[in-house]
Amino acid sequence: MASILAGPARPVPAPGYGMAGQRTVPVDTLTRLGITVAVLLLFSISGGMLWLAGYNYDGLQGSPLSKIHPSTYLFVLVFVWRACTFGNPVGYVVHVTNKRPATMLMAVISTVLLFVVILRQRPGMAGMIDTFVAPALVVLLLSEDDEKTFAQLRIVIHAVMTVNALMALFEFGTKHLVFPYRFDGAVFVNDLRSTALQGHPLSNATVTSIYVLSLLSGSRSLSTPLRLALVGLQFCALVAFGGRSGMVLTILLGGVYLLIQGLAQLRTGRVNLLGAALVIMLAALLPLAIALAGYYGFFDALLQRFVSDSGSANARVEMFDLFR
Repeated sequence: MASILAGPARPVPAPGYGMAGQRTVPVDTLTRLGITVAVLLLFSISGGMLWLAGYNYDGLQGSPLSKIHPSTYLFVLVFVWRACTFGNPVGYVVHVTNKRPATMLMAVISTVLLFVVILRQRPGMAGMIDTFVAPALVVLLLSEDDEKTFAQLRIVIHAVMTVNALMALFEFGTKHLVFPYRFDGAVFVNDLRSTALQGHPLSNATVTSIYVLSLLSGSRSLSTPLRLALVGLQFCALVAFGGRSGMVLTILLGGVYLLIQGLAQLRTGRVNLLGAALVIMLAALLPLAIALAGYYGFFDALLQRFVSDSGSANARVEMFDLFR
């Protein structure tokens, strides 16, 4: 996510040529659209939403093919299409391998492991595809550093994460989950943490934490006030999701980053007057915001996750007994 928000990590090669003078083909519109739609599905379609559409993604029952997320199918199709439009499928594989050799190694190992699982008729085939093969395909497809693709993906991620945070706060305020987490269709009625678009509180907390840190360190196309507003919105959503590790890491890493950047800015001897005015205004409004949050039970829910976690910490302790 951080690389998407920041854009291409290095200069684009000279037009028409890749590494070692190898002929390249510009990314076509259909490939760009396919990558964008696949990322949209990945970030916005949860297992609970798929269940309502008759697709049992989170569960043990049903076809193994339904345990693979729709975005993964689309990533595979886009990769095959891009290899064909490249002119030489084998040449395309070599081209992306030269750019991301470690990723291709992971893709090959995951594919071999997948066939081993299938031949031994063991469970977990779909999980390996979603967990290892799909991320490798994403990295390989994005290795061409197409700026138009990155621009579209930035818009999609900002929009989806904003809607996701607003939905989380709506669920937090109303105690009504729009797309609750389901396992084989059964809803976990005792867990009222927000599930939003991504289906599970901890999945949401992980992605949101990464997004907050990405907003702080990247996304330079957005204005500073807008970035700060998005950071504040996403951090409020973190509390609604109840991810303790996500909250603690976001505060620690984000605080260290802001401290370093603030000291670096002060050492230059120049301070942006608009930014300084904004910081002073926010500092004046901070006590009011804290009082309102406390009045509506915001901090109660936060502290409750650290005091009583419904046995999740104990489950982790019991898990270590399995290693005996």
